[in-house]
Amino acid sequence: NSTEDGGAVVLGGGNSDQGSGGDVTLDGGYGSTKDGGWVEITGGQALGSVETCQTKDDIDCDKGGQVTITGGLAASAYGGNVTVKSGYSAATSSGSVNLGTDNAGNIGVSGGIL
Repeated sequence: NSTEDGGAVVLGGGNSDQGSGGDVTLDGGYGSTKDGGWVEITGGQALGSVETCQTKDDIDCDKGGQVTITGGLAASAYGGNVTVKSGYSAATSSGSVNLGTDNAGNIGVSGGIL
């Protein structure tokens, strides 16, 4: 814990001037007799008391941390895809894909799914 900003964790694949850039993979561990491990990515909590923001980019208010998943940029060919896919089952049903927004506070509305 800190009285100032918390430290960042940065994961990145290696750069290459001649070939492909390095991959980053987050992978939950397998369970041979029980469930596989989860991979969870969650934006940070904002525990301050400033409720209203002048704009969505306002840095002087207390917004929860954003989570962004973006396909890679391409200078001349296609940009990178973003795939969200449920898990396969060899024996029964595949997993679900759930998208949703959380409830709003007293003076707001729930965010949209675009």
